[in-house]
Amino acid sequence: MRVKHAVVLLMLISPLSWAGTMTFQFRNPNFGGNPNNGAFLLNSAQAQNSYKDPSYNDDFGIETPSALDNFTQAIQSQILGGLLSNINTGKPGRMVTNDYIVDIANRDGQLQLNVTDRKTGQTSTIQVSGLQNNSTDFLSPSFIRKIIMQRLFLLVAVMLLSGCLTAPPKEAARPTLMPRAQSYKDLTHLPAPTGKIFVSVYNIQDETGQFKPYPASNFSTAVPQSATAMLVTALKDSRWFIPLERQGLQNLLNERKIIRAAQENGTVAINNRIPLQSLTAANIMVEGSIIGYESNVKSGGVGARYFGIGADTQYQLDQIAVNLRVVNVSTGEILSSVNTSKTILSYEVQAGVFRFIDYQRLLEGEVGYTSNEPVMLCLMSAIETGVIFLINDGIDRGLWDLQNKAERQNDILVKYRHMSVPPES
Repeated sequence: MRVKHAVVLLMLISPLSWAGTMTFQFRNPNFGGNPNNGAFLLNSAQAQNSYKDPSYNDDFGIETPSALDNFTQAIQSQILGGLLSNINTGKPGRMVTNDYIVDIANRDGQLQLNVTDRKTGQTSTIQVSGLQNNSTDFLSPSFIRKIIMQRLFLLVAVMLLSGCLTAPPKEAARPTLMPRAQSYKDLTHLPAPTGKIFVSVYNIQDETGQFKPYPASNFSTAVPQSATAMLVTALKDSRWFIPLERQGLQNLLNERKIIRAAQENGTVAINNRIPLQSLTAANIMVEGSIIGYESNVKSGGVGARYFGIGADTQYQLDQIAVNLRVVNVSTGEILSSVNTSKTILSYEVQAGVFRFIDYQRLLEGEVGYTSNEPVMLCLMSAIETGVIFLINDGIDRGLWDLQNKAERQNDILVKYRHMSVPPES
């Protein structure tokens, strides 16, 4: 139960945009974080602070020890530690202070420790024999190694935090082709058909009604509006279809009018002297829409913090869904329909240190980064997966066929044929 509460607390403390994308923000106000986090961080560090103000007085009539008293007590502690270390070696010793007298005597191989209170005269006697434990040896090499290891641990923690820092890019990346997911590889490696099919795509609409979170909610939608272009590209890349231009049909018709007018006037250019052919009609249409976009479908995280040094990671899953359907141009019948979805992963990794290393010396450090899977790539992957399902379903229904019948057992076709609807999480 404590672990669950700790995880929930870390999630509440960490700044996070729960509306589709994660944005890394510092926790510490000194680094640009939320000013409301300052009191929490300082209280946490102060609760673990073992360095007290020398001039502090609680105003309850309790006198604080002077610098001389503190120095004397420190010397007495070291001398007493040296005497106690003699127990291991069997050496006697004696220490006299204003409050007590400590005598260590070796009597016939048996050590006797006498502590006398000088104010009351009471004496306490401890007899020790066969003691081999050196845990009271405060000046032993093991104690010194312990102090050195503590300092090294603090130094290594600071170095690790600095090593996690991701330096900002010094120059913009060069232009490249759009990255693709595994669905694109499957789409381009499908077995060949008996013949390519003429297909038209008019408009894939966004029916989610979702907008980006504040402050861009009035100007930008949560999903890209280029689903039509993505679908045309997927159909073309599959090598099963010949897409016909329909989204910019009016522009195409205007260009054809210009050519016809020039041919009738006899002023046609050299490249347009051949009479225009009729536009090719499609055998099928592929219609569809973006039917859903759900933000923060699943989220979680884990973190740990010890003496002001800690790290945590969080993740968030969104989901986008697409519907595609094949329509027979001759009859208007919907031949096949499929719904596909793709999760959108966002995660954040953060580490920091916030603790006192000495009186009025506060060590502060914080690094982290976030990664958001592009919605554009997820939408493209969902569309590509939908096209593969339509091709596979058309083969099973006899709408179209493979050039080689034996390739019905192709690994890609078998994988998508046996892919079932996942259970509701």
